[in-house]
Amino acid sequence: MAWLLVQWLPADPALRLGVLLVLLVPCTYWFITFSQLGKGSVPRAIAVTPINLLLHLLLLPFYLWLMLGAELSAAFAPADIWPALVVVLGPLAAAALSER
Repeated sequence: MAWLLVQWLPADPALRLGVLLVLLVPCTYWFITFSQLGKGSVPRAIAVTPINLLLHLLLLPFYLWLMLGAELSAAFAPADIWPALVVVLGPLAAAALSER
């Protein structure tokens, strides 16, 4: 669905990257909220949320490469991804260590 929506955008790689990031990056609070509204198991949803977040972060570069192809390198350099991952995964690792 995200790929189809991006096809209607102008050919600007940065714009397409931005829209894909908004559509593909997980919104964990929505997942938990909709689980509650749908009378699902909220404790299970909360328990699986870190796993979902990690899987989304690991699959995001693949999804971007799949949907943008050569436009991906035009939008940003791969070296720019690592600081962002450190910003996201650093606090997650610190939280896991401090909980133990």
